[in-house]
Amino acid sequence: MQVNNSSEKNFRCIWMDAGVISYKLCTRNFVCDECPLDKEILGNTTEKKTLHKKDVKTHTEQKKNLSANDTHLTALFDEFFLPPQCVSFSANRYYCKNHLWLEQLWENFYNIGIDDIGVYYLQHINAVSLPEKVQHFQEHSPLFSLLHNEGTVTLASPCSGNIISYNNFLCERPILFHSISNNQWVLCVYLEEPEKLTETTMTSVMANNFYAQQIEQLRTDFLTLITQSSARNGPTLHDGGKLIHNLINIIGSKKYYEMITSLFIL
Repeated sequence: MQVNNSSEKNFRCIWMDAGVISYKLCTRNFVCDECPLDKEILGNTTEKKTLHKKDVKTHTEQKKNLSANDTHLTALFDEFFLPPQCVSFSANRYYCKNHLWLEQLWENFYNIGIDDIGVYYLQHINAVSLPEKVQHFQEHSPLFSLLHNEGTVTLASPCSGNIISYNNFLCERPILFHSISNNQWVLCVYLEEPEKLTETTMTSVMANNFYAQQIEQLRTDFLTLITQSSARNGPTLHDGGKLIHNLINIIGSKKYYEMITSLFIL
């Protein structure tokens, strides 16, 4: 099948979008179950990334709604949503719907941090607001807050306990959230009933599926907003006709912040 450059993105293999292979165009109309490459990759993969084949096909259909001539906007769209699709999850952690993770140290002591997907979508963490040490907290009560350019995101706890300590080095240098992997903890806590974590949090597999759906919804919302903006203003023009180099600039920082805050609700 011959594919010209202007439509090539619509035929990219889903494993190319996932970052598993460097380059391949689909010649099977996305009937992945009949593809030898798909069978080989799945047969050799023990841990799947946050990506679902049907979602990628949906993404391909969505991109067709953008102007066929606006390859620049399509490239921005793909670039922005690729990193969260490649995040992996640790089987040793409990994951929360608001993008917190908990990892047991010993007995009732746990570290708490924010996962890479949450950090990625916040984009700019200017400061961390922390409660006092040795402070008791209840289930669904605030644990700490992250200060964004456009507002504050407060993250609630999935359980009750006491704050023992916090990562002073990280919290005093919030830029490190964006330069270090998600192994960085924010708080060390003592949980009163850690057995309840199985009821209030997700395993790595459950988190994989939940976050994939969450990202899919955000992607759909972005696409709707951008296509509406494109019809009114022309999506690739900004400040006298210069190309926009960031998807957030198209949406606007304030609107972007409003859209991502729902990701951090427990």
